[in-house]
Amino acid sequence: MRVALATDHAGFPLKQPIADWLTAAGHEVVDFGVNDSTPVDYPDVIAPAARAVAGGDCAMAIVLGGSGTGEAIVANKVRGIRCVEAADPVTARLAQLCNGELMTLTTRRGSATFRLRVTPTWKSAAAKCASARTAG
Repeated sequence: MRVALATDHAGFPLKQPIADWLTAAGHEVVDFGVNDSTPVDYPDVIAPAARAVAGGDCAMAIVLGGSGTGEAIVANKVRGIRCVEAADPVTARLAQLCNGELMTLTTRRGSATFRLRVTPTWKSAAAKCASARTAG
């Protein structure tokens, strides 16, 4: 499965661990940036990732940012996209069950280990949801 991954400068430290997890799980990561911690205007990297999902180039996306809120707002402006903020594995699972193709994570609250636990929970729920959509 092709998964878009985009981050602003605040999310950069978490980008590679998530990319590594996705790759190890057998997914193709489509990198929308950034490649270092130089400050950027987050809509410039988040919107293209959301458009890739809306256009069918990627099945889903994970976007990272300082709060996750602005990133969700930008993604949700793309027609056909539902981006959810995932604060923990429970909200990731509940939010993903047929509610969002994109997940945003904050990098300024909680530990990296905790946030990495959210990713597989959301991804697993997303796969189940995609199967249910195509079966019905």
